Amino acid sequence: MRAERQYLQLMTDIDQIDEKILRALTADGRLTNLALAAKIGLSPSATLRRVQDLERIGVIRAIGRCSTRKSSGSGSSPISLSG
Repeated sequence: MRAERQYLQLMTDIDQIDEKILRALTADGRLTNLALAAKIGLSPSATLRRVQDLERIGVIRAIGRCSTRKSSGSGSSPISLSG
């Protein structure tokens, strides 16, 4: 019951702007804060605050790059994990 209550609280805390952030980061986890802010129409400081809030409540677990090695060479791909 407690986990269900936490999940419901989490879902009520996410608004349309947070959804835009999540969609943008899912599409490209390498976006800088400045590029993300321009994409969603917020100031960089407001965008950073929202991303940090989403990390704090566990919606965003990690944003970064995942390196992969192949026999023909090496490469990296963006990865964005959300909870």
